[in-house]
Amino acid sequence: MKELNCLVGDKLPKFKAGALNGDILSNKNLLSSEFNLFNFWFIGCPPCIEELDELNELKQRSNLSILSFCRDSKEEIQNSDLDFSFPVVPAAGQLIEDVFAIPYGYPTNILTDCRGRIISVFLSIDKRYNSFAELDSIIGGL
Repeated sequence: MKELNCLVGDKLPKFKAGALNGDILSNKNLLSSEFNLFNFWFIGCPPCIEELDELNELKQRSNLSILSFCRDSKEEIQNSDLDFSFPVVPAAGQLIEDVFAIPYGYPTNILTDCRGRIISVFLSIDKRYNSFAELDSIIGGL
């Protein structure tokens, strides 16, 4: 989709946020991996929930660094039966809107290189669609 690729080549905005586990995350400590995937979602979004298994698998099978930004509160996330193998930033609605300015809907995933340059933007990471295969080819195979 052309409108998704308008961000390609841009630098990821600077941010600082607290994860569910209490860690403070920012560009500096997240961009140490060759590739970084920034995931934006909320609990009431069925495609967002469906892709969590794919994201967990990607994290387990690759050196991809994943950081997830959820619009829902810490309590809502903790009370869900969702599992994560990557950091999740709760109550990130304002950060998503004001810093990342995500205009595409949910889920949205932004892939960056180690310098924070945006390589690709995906609406969903799903094995049923080309997005999983495209991401797989970019990061060098799972």
